[in-house]
Amino acid sequence: MNVSDSRLLLGLLSVLAHTPLMLLRTLGRGLGLLLFGVSFRRRRVCLRNLSVCFPKKNRFWRWWIACRSVMHEACTFLEMPYLWRRSLEQINARVVKKSGMGLLETCLLRRESVIFVTPHFGSWEMGGLYLSGQMKLYSMYRPLKSSVFEKFVKRGRQQVGATLVPADLAGIRELMKALDEGHAVGVLPDHVPRSKADGVLAPFFGVPANTSVLVSWLARRKNVTVLLALSRRCWGGYAFSLSEVDPRVYSEDREEAAIGINATVEKGIACSLAQYWWSYPRFRKRPMEPESLYSP
Repeated sequence: MNVSDSRLLLGLLSVLAHTPLMLLRTLGRGLGLLLFGVSFRRRRVCLRNLSVCFPKKNRFWRWWIACRSVMHEACTFLEMPYLWRRSLEQINARVVKKSGMGLLETCLLRRESVIFVTPHFGSWEMGGLYLSGQMKLYSMYRPLKSSVFEKFVKRGRQQVGATLVPADLAGIRELMKALDEGHAVGVLPDHVPRSKADGVLAPFFGVPANTSVLVSWLARRKNVTVLLALSRRCWGGYAFSLSEVDPRVYSEDREEAAIGINATVEKGIACSLAQYWWSYPRFRKRPMEPESLYSP
């Protein structure tokens, strides 16, 4: 990226960071509608996911949920610069509804470490920033190709105290150390593993999906609790909730743990189907035939 492109990108990010949240959402809905119309791949993945996960639903229902999902996806991207430039007090003020916070208070009283699992749902950026104000939070991060955007993102995510670790073995060791020291770890549990051999095949809405069991592996450490954390977009800001995960998440059996992880993600998605990123190709890199459900 040349100097001119870098300045243009920084200018755009700065404009978005200072645009009112409600206006960003209006722009996001418009952009999402446009993307749904012109992005064949995104639309195809959305509809394919919905057709295999909800085979009894009709075509109109799938198109309606898919379109709204892409609109929420666009809102998420446009809201990110805004959130990355807010103070902790401003972040807290945008959480207009809260539930399940007693679970976190109990963990703090017991001096337990916490693993927050947050799927590709709503605004996970908002959730991470909000949780960073509650506990010292560590999460894995893969560097971006653009050095300009990389600096902007890292500064934004770490502004209220979060610690980013590399998405590799060194990073996993840092997560383990953080849990041993009584801190919190944030994980996206519905990421497809980097290779077919890295995960476990488990049903996701009844469809076999390659599933990471990192959460379960970390949860077996002493004095650790796993909570499902969701930041749902609502009028005036965000509705943040914490809830218990499926007990199978703690299982030492990898297949049982993977089933529990996917059941927990399904529970979160049920809060608002349209706020899940159905454009994410969840059914790929599977150790079975077909390896992917997204072939033309």
